[in-house]
Amino acid sequence: MTSRLLVDKIEGKTTSGTIQMPVGHVIQTVTNEFSTDTSTSSTSFQASGLIVSITPKFSNSKIIVTLTGGTQTWGSSAPTGTVNLYRQLTGGSYTSVVRLSYLTQNSTYGLSHSSMYVDTSHNTTSAINYQPYFKTNVGTYWFNYDQPIHLIAMEIAQ
Repeated sequence: MTSRLLVDKIEGKTTSGTIQMPVGHVIQTVTNEFSTDTSTSSTSFQASGLIVSITPKFSNSKIIVTLTGGTQTWGSSAPTGTVNLYRQLTGGSYTSVVRLSYLTQNSTYGLSHSSMYVDTSHNTTSAINYQPYFKTNVGTYWFNYDQPIHLIAMEIAQ
């Protein structure tokens, strides 16, 4: 005989409203899509405007941040496009946490973003904002050109 449990909703029995999930389970996922063509000629990091905000249920959760889609392009002599992921904790300043990509070629077009970062150091249950920043060493670097790009944050139970 098999057992079945049928429910319409699961809630924590205390006022916290949270349920302890087994390690490795996804607690929540937040996504943001960005379709605006965005470029820079700056040699300093520029905010992309693509932000995903997540409020962790637990301070020890892992947050997996993924940047996918879109295309990275440039068209001058041997530029280097660099994309770093910045994080903002509890309304503070954005600070760089990891380099997501570093691309060097001459007149390259159509390279898609595909990067992942696992945040194990946030230690908060307050809102966390993640945003890619980008720069070039010479010429113009396009962070996103002619295709949607997605930034995804997933909270993983520990």
